[in-house]
Amino acid sequence: MKSKYSILIAVAVILLMLAVLPAGADAEEINFPNVDYSTLADAVRASKTGDVITITQDITIYDRLYIVDKNITIQGANQGITITRGQDFNMTRDNQRGYFNPGMLEVAVSNPIGSAVTSKVTLKNITFDDASNPDAANHTNSTPTYADGDSNPGQHVYDSVLSAYDTKASIVMGQGARITNPGGSTAIVLTNGANCVMEDGSTIDGNINSLRGGSLIRVENNANLTFNATIKDLNTGGKNIIYAGSGSSIKFYGNISNCNLSHAIQLGGAGTTLTLQENSKISGNDIAIGAVYVRDGPHVDVYGEVSNNTCRGDNGGGFYIYNSSGALFSSGNVSNNTVNHSGNGGGGGGFFINQDSTVIMHGGLISGNHALGNFKYASNNGDYGGGGVSVGRGCKFTMNGGTISNNDASVGGGVFVNGRATDILGGRFIFNGGTITGNAVTDSTNATYGKDLAVAATAYNTSSENKVGSHGGHSIFISKNAVVGDKLIGVAIRDPLNANNNIGYHQAVSVENLQSSMLFGTLNATQTTYLSSKMGTERPGYTEYIGSLWVDSKSAGSFNFTTTIPEPAGGWGSYDILAIVSPLNSTSEPVGTPQYPVPSRTSDDLQINVTKDAAAVNGYAVVIVARADPGPLDLTYSHEGNGEFYFSDLSLPPATLNLGESIDLDVKPARDGK
Repeated sequence: MKSKYSILIAVAVILLMLAVLPAGADAEEINFPNVDYSTLADAVRASKTGDVITITQDITIYDRLYIVDKNITIQGANQGITITRGQDFNMTRDNQRGYFNPGMLEVAVSNPIGSAVTSKVTLKNITFDDASNPDAANHTNSTPTYADGDSNPGQHVYDSVLSAYDTKASIVMGQGARITNPGGSTAIVLTNGANCVMEDGSTIDGNINSLRGGSLIRVENNANLTFNATIKDLNTGGKNIIYAGSGSSIKFYGNISNCNLSHAIQLGGAGTTLTLQENSKISGNDIAIGAVYVRDGPHVDVYGEVSNNTCRGDNGGGFYIYNSSGALFSSGNVSNNTVNHSGNGGGGGGFFINQDSTVIMHGGLISGNHALGNFKYASNNGDYGGGGVSVGRGCKFTMNGGTISNNDASVGGGVFVNGRATDILGGRFIFNGGTITGNAVTDSTNATYGKDLAVAATAYNTSSENKVGSHGGHSIFISKNAVVGDKLIGVAIRDPLNANNNIGYHQAVSVENLQSSMLFGTLNATQTTYLSSKMGTERPGYTEYIGSLWVDSKSAGSFNFTTTIPEPAGGWGSYDILAIVSPLNSTSEPVGTPQYPVPSRTSDDLQINVTKDAAAVNGYAVVIVARADPGPLDLTYSHEGNGEFYFSDLSLPPATLNLGESIDLDVKPARDGK
């Protein structure tokens, strides 16, 4: 017989074991349908953390599945099990939103502040069918805040399929989890720091045309999405797959392919981030502009692939980046995207960078992209081009490594530095390292040069990296260590008589055998006109405008550069060529005394020597002009008196006589038999 002490010890051990059992250790599997629960919502309500609800047959539901303060799993007994939204899905209410039409499944916490309690649902082998049938005609894309008793609550709809509302609320779409035929405002909505993981083997498909909102997945207010799913072959009627804004985060490991879209991914707002992870892929989609569209402050890291997308609009086959200061391209592949624009316009087959945006390329590949269309656009919109990258107004594209190759466009097949002709900062390309080669131009009539690199003209801005206020203009910095296949950088020529007229890309600057890092760009029409006029005053007769550009060098001393201009119709022999080189001050205005170097010409190459000037805070404005060569100088003379005469050795004319200048000749009688 056991003593009472032995019994007490045994009881104590059992109690101790119970005390250390983990939470949810008494979890159970609930099969549904089940006689204990009249609806699936009842079963969810009765479940506790750790429970697994297994759906054994297709069902239709009329109440939201509300997971609050618990972590559960809902799964299908087999892959084909479907939960369908009923036609008369019931409204619900809460203190924040009043009455509203809820999602099919919502995850929330009852006390989001000051509690460690979390809520999470894991979905496996289950389909949520929204039946393309929203509960109301007017669906909103943000959480309604209407008070209880509103006169028309049915119009105030969130109506997603899956939704999570708090930083402690999470959704996991596991293997075999599927959303089909979404008909409300979104398929998935995440807000207020909520989290969702779409694992490999999950998807969204079906009829998307009834979707009232602009995106299948909406992530906002610091929410987080990890996307490892595949979404393909959808005709969305011009909607996005993913929208993220207001400080939210997307880690993209998955695949979006062969869809008709506005954008595959759209980002908006400062603090929003997207990481396209290695082996991720956005490919073969028909898009409005930008397979990845980034606007107003988000940051993007690119390690994955964006390829074979076709843009129906003007710009951005792969990426359209607008007013965003952080895009980092490290090891990705942006290839074979096309801007399929038939009229004026068409730029940025790989990247279209616009309106005060910054992109840095450390590595990776931008290759085989196309920007179709005509480069010459409305005068106040600048020009369009850039098969690989188009760098727009106020933007800065820095290339430290990687390769840009085999792209094509009307001008600037590799990289095109562009910008609207308005009084704002121009586009800048900083080419520190990497390789740009094998690119092509498709508009040979208007673009003689600029296969790999080209910089546009501007009506108002003078190029300058060291800008002050709005005085900086379009420019290219090229390091002597950078590799470019086509050594002739296309530089647009601005008509000095018409500020809005771009003569074309028939001027180039050679970067063959650079001795130091150089900067090149375009002058504005005002500076071109001013310097041309000054040339005409100080060097009369040089009235024919040949070209103009902005140039600077990182060398400590004087430098030279070579510009290439096609031979004039009458041949170079009929022209006398001269350059005016003027230092520019901190506001890009000509200062000091201009230099008047005579270019040395070899074929179509004009080498111009520039003497360093301390006044050149913002580099040098260069205008190249010519006059018709008058040929040999004929002298006529008369004399009085008898006998022969000669010109004194001390009064011979100078070596150079400019048109309009005169000399006096001292004529003396002959002597010593001469």
